[in-house]
Amino acid sequence: MSIGIARVAATALFSCCCLMVALPATAAAARSGGSSGPLYNAIFNFGDSGSDAGNLCVDGRPGPAGLLGIFTRLPYGVTYFGKPTCRCSDGRVNIDFLGCKMYLAKSLFVFQLGENDYSIQLVNGSTVDEASKNIPRIVNTIISGVEKLMTLGAVDIVVSDIAPMGCFPFYLSMFESSNKSDYDKYGCLRNHNALFKRHNSFLQSSLPKLQKKHPRTRIMYADLASHIYQIVQDPRKFGFETALMSCCGKAGAPHRFDPFNLCGMNGSSVCHDPGSHLLWDGMHLSDTANRRIAEGWLSGPYCHPPILQ
Repeated sequence: MSIGIARVAATALFSCCCLMVALPATAAAARSGGSSGPLYNAIFNFGDSGSDAGNLCVDGRPGPAGLLGIFTRLPYGVTYFGKPTCRCSDGRVNIDFLGCKMYLAKSLFVFQLGENDYSIQLVNGSTVDEASKNIPRIVNTIISGVEKLMTLGAVDIVVSDIAPMGCFPFYLSMFESSNKSDYDKYGCLRNHNALFKRHNSFLQSSLPKLQKKHPRTRIMYADLASHIYQIVQDPRKFGFETALMSCCGKAGAPHRFDPFNLCGMNGSSVCHDPGSHLLWDGMHLSDTANRRIAEGWLSGPYCHPPILQ
């Protein structure tokens, strides 16, 4: 999710960002290794900066949503590519891992939208209750986009819910409260996560009707929220040292996040081991976390049905 400075981010309500992920040579090796399940030749992703594989930049230059160009500079990309690729991570995003796992002979479509729709409202002063009134509109816009693709011939479509952003340093900083009851026992903002949970419930309940209307398609519901929240509850179980702390940001700031000194800006620094953190820059997942998410989508249990089923 792009800090809004989120006002310039692509959202489901106003626009969709479509990107095609080019598949690396290792995909062929996955097939020879005995990978089963559907075969695809391309992945089309409709999402925000959390799943953008580089479209924030054109020819290496920051595009309209480039956010002052911070995503074009190190330390973005440091873990995997060794250089910035305009992905909002220290390495890859979850879409990259979906492509690397399969030899693909048809197209997989991924919808991962909604976070920015709420962030824009909340950053601009809306209350959680006010933002929740737009849930039907936001979800129906996503469903409309999914159905439009179905009418154009799309068959296999992943529709992801949205993360519990009330656990992310961006939210914990922007909406900090002195009232302890505003936080759950894991340190996440209770009311904000309740908003995202309502969105996810509305989205999930809308999919069976759409599936029934288009029986020749296969809709897969990706449960991003449950996966991330389980990591927050017990990060070490999933191989992380910390869940609520940014790896890249301003050292000494709460949750290592300062909206005026973001990762990539002068004065920011990077933790010793990005792979030990769930979150890269307080707004986006780390390379390691994105790999975990992709694995949960490919084989389960965080995608219903799993992509490889």
